[in-house]
Amino acid sequence: MAVDYVLEDLMGKLGEFGKYQFLQFFLQVLSALTAGMHMLSLVTVSAVPEHRCFIEGLDDSILAVGPWNASALKFAIPTKANGELESCLMYDPTDLDSNTTIACEKYVYDTTYYKTSRTIDWNHVCDRRWMGAIVQTVFMLGVFTGAVTLGGLADKIGRKTVFCWSALFQLIIGVGVAFIPEYFSFMVARYLLGIVGSAGAYICGFVLTMELVGPTKAYCLWHKPSSVVRNSAMGLGSMCARLSGALTPLITLLDSFDPKIPAVLFGVVALASGFWVMFLPETMNQPMPESIEDGENFGKGDTWFSQCAGRKKRQNSIYPDDPEQMVPLKNIESK
Repeated sequence: MAVDYVLEDLMGKLGEFGKYQFLQFFLQVLSALTAGMHMLSLVTVSAVPEHRCFIEGLDDSILAVGPWNASALKFAIPTKANGELESCLMYDPTDLDSNTTIACEKYVYDTTYYKTSRTIDWNHVCDRRWMGAIVQTVFMLGVFTGAVTLGGLADKIGRKTVFCWSALFQLIIGVGVAFIPEYFSFMVARYLLGIVGSAGAYICGFVLTMELVGPTKAYCLWHKPSSVVRNSAMGLGSMCARLSGALTPLITLLDSFDPKIPAVLFGVVALASGFWVMFLPETMNQPMPESIEDGENFGKGDTWFSQCAGRKKRQNSIYPDDPEQMVPLKNIESK
């Protein structure tokens, strides 16, 4: 890996975490805040308020009083077991005697908390609820795309270049998406916002911050992302997390079959993940791998089961005194 000795000398004069590094760190935090805002913005922008079917003669009447809780609704809309009105069904107005239900053609929304939202504007409820979930999925796919492509691009043309251009496009798209009146254009804009908003600005900002802080000040983090091998593993883990985030809105749609399905599925995944973690090696006070060979040999025979059986004892830290020194584990352990 090439080293810029001029930069290293300059950073040595500035100090490992002085006023300059603190200012840069503060500015990078701002980029992280905007990335989080865009990721969670759909919680309010596409909020789903309580809704029911639009009833002719009641909701279009100027004499109607309290149309949301009017007693006349019980004769037009079936009720659930808990006494609440059905959100997506109504009695067939052409055959009221048989209590036949049909799907809503128009909706009335409870605007107590949300006067408007993308869900209200585009009726992303009932049989169109999947369209609202797809928007968040597409955004997370954009984050995934940016994590895959912009990292390598930043290594080629510079992290500041990618960071600044991402911030500029984040400003343009982030403001423009508020004025898009059409669903598919909105979805494309959210995809692009995921690329530049989270992956382009946040990840590059994180890397810049890590490179500006001296090794002794970042000692507690140095042993985690210091080598190319661990950086690749961290990037792979980040990509998997983005894919999981893209699938989550789709999994929640399974509550259409049974409200318990998403919770049970998330619980089973967490339980399976906890079980597989037991097979991972202990990393406390252990030197991290610095090469592919180290990664292949790391933690052999060291699992939760071996720790509990007492066959594998933890040892004190054997890191080299110089945190910038990168040598294979077998050379460290032979000392």
